[in-house]
Amino acid sequence: MQQQRSPLIAFLLAALLGPLGFTYTNLIGGLLAIILAVATLWTIFVPIIIWALCALFAPLIVMSYNKSVRTQKKYVDKKHEEIIQAIRSVNLRAESEADKSKPL
Repeated sequence: MQQQRSPLIAFLLAALLGPLGFTYTNLIGGLLAIILAVATLWTIFVPIIIWALCALFAPLIVMSYNKSVRTQKKYVDKKHEEIIQAIRSVNLRAESEADKSKPL
């Protein structure tokens, strides 16, 4: 099961480290941001804009990721509960049949 991530940590990493910190949020997005920032380094403004966008979008992406993790967890918990209920009902049936077959 995947674990949730902290939006605050995502923001701080992206704000302090830029695209490198954005990899905490999204590995592929972070790598693309690093490549784009390095490729446009000569413009000076584009890497700064990329840095700011990384800091802006990091918490939003983490919150979306966390929502997905919570949804998966609810689904798995529901399935586990269904399995437990099925096992209990089978055990109850087996016990009642065993009680019926006992001689008085």
